[in-house]
Amino acid sequence: MNEKRVYTFGNGKAEGNAQMREVLGGKGANLAEMNLIGVPVPPGFTITTDTCNEYYEVGEEKIKELLQDEVKAAVAHTEALMNSKFGSVENPLLVSVRSGARASMPGMMDTILNLGLNDEVAEGLVKKTGNPHFVYDSYRRFVQMYGDVVMGLKPVNKEDIDPFEAIIEKVKEEQGVTLDKDLSVESLKKLVELFKAAIKEQTGQDFPTNPIDQLWGAICAVFRSWMNERAILYRKMEGIPDEWGTAVSVMAMVFGNMGDTSATGVCFSRDAGNGENLFNGEYLINAQGEDVVAGIRTPQQITKIGSQRWAERAGISEEERAAKYPSMEEAMPELYKELDALQDKLEHHYHDMQDMEFTVQEGKLWFLQTRNGKRTGTAMVKIAMDLLHEGMIDEKTAILRCEPQKLDELLHPVFDKLALSKAKVITQGLPASPGAACGQIVFHADDAQEWHEDGKKVIMVRIETSPEDLAGMSAAEGILTARGGMTSHAAVVARGMGKCCVSGAGSGMMREPDKMVMITKSIVEAVRKPVTVKTRLGWDEDSKIIVELAEKLQDTGIKALTVHGRTRCQMYKGEADWTLIGKIKENPRMHIPIIGNGDINSAQKAKDAFDRFGVDGIMVGRASFGHPWIFHEIKHFLQTGEEAAPMSVNDRVALAKWHLSLSTALKGPVTGILEMRRHLACYFKGLPDFKETRVKLVTAPTADEVDALLDYISERWGNCPLNETSSVYGV
Repeated sequence: MNEKRVYTFGNGKAEGNAQMREVLGGKGANLAEMNLIGVPVPPGFTITTDTCNEYYEVGEEKIKELLQDEVKAAVAHTEALMNSKFGSVENPLLVSVRSGARASMPGMMDTILNLGLNDEVAEGLVKKTGNPHFVYDSYRRFVQMYGDVVMGLKPVNKEDIDPFEAIIEKVKEEQGVTLDKDLSVESLKKLVELFKAAIKEQTGQDFPTNPIDQLWGAICAVFRSWMNERAILYRKMEGIPDEWGTAVSVMAMVFGNMGDTSATGVCFSRDAGNGENLFNGEYLINAQGEDVVAGIRTPQQITKIGSQRWAERAGISEEERAAKYPSMEEAMPELYKELDALQDKLEHHYHDMQDMEFTVQEGKLWFLQTRNGKRTGTAMVKIAMDLLHEGMIDEKTAILRCEPQKLDELLHPVFDKLALSKAKVITQGLPASPGAACGQIVFHADDAQEWHEDGKKVIMVRIETSPEDLAGMSAAEGILTARGGMTSHAAVVARGMGKCCVSGAGSGMMREPDKMVMITKSIVEAVRKPVTVKTRLGWDEDSKIIVELAEKLQDTGIKALTVHGRTRCQMYKGEADWTLIGKIKENPRMHIPIIGNGDINSAQKAKDAFDRFGVDGIMVGRASFGHPWIFHEIKHFLQTGEEAAPMSVNDRVALAKWHLSLSTALKGPVTGILEMRRHLACYFKGLPDFKETRVKLVTAPTADEVDALLDYISERWGNCPLNETSSVYGV
């Protein structure tokens, strides 16, 4: 056991070097090495891999005791180089905490940014920087990461979305913005408080306010992540021994989210997909590193040629590309020249293709990581031969660089050219990892595993992948993500696995809990015959897209189109949203009935939908919220034009019981029904047996199945208070 457990680096000096991978892990060794060769790296320190093994031998409290003096000294070293104080209100130092095993394990373990923030430090940082948006954006990111990694606030099951993301989406909807970066300071402050409240509610723990406590919590969480399920699986796949352990690197924060002169990015010295000797990568202005890697926002290209190639694939004109999606080479030319020179320096220093992460803080470039990049089998052979011909490596090294298990990737399947010429393109994305794949769509990693074990070929479809999806990615034939770019988690891991991957294939959201897949700026429900379309683009563009989509779908047997009133706000909150439906109805090419789906919670609103806005049908299930007698009132008003007499309490109870019995009975014999699952979830919200009575959609019903279902309901409940087919509308 090496008695020295902590090694510092910064300001061109380091206690370690690139040869100390076994002690410092790959990340820690390369951070030290970059300091020694003159690459700008924020100062910090690395806790050794042996300490990770020791953590599992002696436990958390003992390891804190053993590390305390060295960590305290290393923090003081970082404070001196950054001229700031960890925990200070007036001049605070914030740090990041990252894992780093001796073998590259991209995304398998956990990272925490902006550590050291609390309410008082945040206010002090606002006074120091004069930039409250940056401060509270950093604060909400820190609470989110720490709450996830250290305190364990995660989705309860696969059907749930990330609890933090659910809160963010709600706040964005309230403010009327689409991107996280557009949230106001007040909204960001609100997120911090909502995040803390959610952590307290689910975990029973208060969010720690003492920066020292935060630091120890993060260090120990990184050690624990060495034994998380995804890391164990990755090690088995890659043949990495458990006893290697992971190092922990603590580094002073530099910020890519301080405004339009700041950015973050990931880059490769050569193309990791095909091996082309072309510097490439992606960046985001006013963002932090996790935004690029996690695919939270689809980034822009670093080089001009990369940007032009991307635009050509996306069908974007050069004029539009240059105006809306400029490369870093064009938008930040001086910083790009510095970045290009440093990536070339690092490749020549390590004699291999490099995968690098960087941040630009108010015009200053910092490198956060470099490592030998993961690559496909094709790229592996080409890069080895090119480096040999360029004189960077010898023949023996070139042969050793070609891993035998990756050579079979050279025989990856491709689509038949004739079949491909006849195929209908549904959507386009970025060629994150080469190959071709066919299979059934699945939306969850464990479903991909289960179906694969049953002998089915599957394509895993996600908004973006995360390390928790590793098992599913391994089981899938290919991976499709709505967001993310060529350097996202999905892209990097898929290339390492030799899996075909298309990333950034949606321009908006893919709602996984409802199993919706994004296609050309609209969402098409993958499990129902009626197609539901959601857009957020404005009336004219929205209506054109919906009509275009409907035309393409007319031959598929759909019977109606459901339009959600969420272009800018909830339907009925403003007449402008209904203008969209009017424009769609005016279009002579539109031949499919339009079903209005919104907050129709009264008879008058239902009448307005028909009389003022021309819908062909309405959905009112979501508005009932446990009050199914609303259907009775709406039906009576639409048929007679008169207000319905108020129902007695006994009648209302009888009607509610009928709905409950309907949902219970449907649980067994029906595999899937139109709109029913979503509506029943609203009817019985808050009732004790809500979860047990919820109908689960398994497969999309055919038209014959729907007709049979309606007959079944009519026969079984023909004398129900409504004498209706429950909540099956728009069919």
